Amino acid sequence: MIVTCWWNGGDEVAAVASPLGLAGTLASGQVTQVRHPVSLDQLPGGELPVLDAIASDVVTAAGDSGGPLVNHAGQVIGINTYVSPANGADANTSTTGPPANSVGPSGFAIPAVQARSVAEDLIEHGSVPHGYLGLGAKTATDSSATTRENGAEIVTVASGGGAEKAGLKVGDVITAIEGHTITNTPALLAAIHQYRIGDQVTVQVKGRVGTITVTLGPKS
Repeated sequence: MIVTCWWNGGDEVAAVASPLGLAGTLASGQVTQVRHPVSLDQLPGGELPVLDAIASDVVTAAGDSGGPLVNHAGQVIGINTYVSPANGADANTSTTGPPANSVGPSGFAIPAVQARSVAEDLIEHGSVPHGYLGLGAKTATDSSATTRENGAEIVTVASGGGAEKAGLKVGDVITAIEGHTITNTPALLAAIHQYRIGDQVTVQVKGRVGTITVTLGPKS
């Protein structure tokens, strides 16, 4: 069974895969973060997708990608996709564990709800029609001594795009999409990546009361 919802930090999970050629292995751990923006490899055409992933401390390695991440009931909550390095090492190829007193690699999985949506689009359309806000943004930071990221600041607005039609302007700082906090540009890209052309999303802008509804369009 596929669980079509976000999971919670601290929940017990397990990865089923074939790391390093060892078929049918099971590694367990906990969800450490949900909605964690992860950039994938550069794709043909120049688009660099950023996905909202499920992060966990399940020990994974080369060969785990494509296997299911399951909860304690055996329900699939994600598809294992990426392993972060431990102390800069390549966790996808190393056959040794992380050095003593180091932070080990983290595993990232595409949420099952997103994976199923992509599969359905590919079956029906042969492609995935991602929606776009119609704007360019940079990470907004405060002016404190410990500079903090606090949103995505709009730097360009495409003529005729969803953002312009909704009244978004250069200089606006986006702080939430569909109620989920946006602290930087990767978080904004990841939040929008799961939606399709024609979908409507609510946008919270710093300093404005209420939300703004934007209809996503094709990439211009």
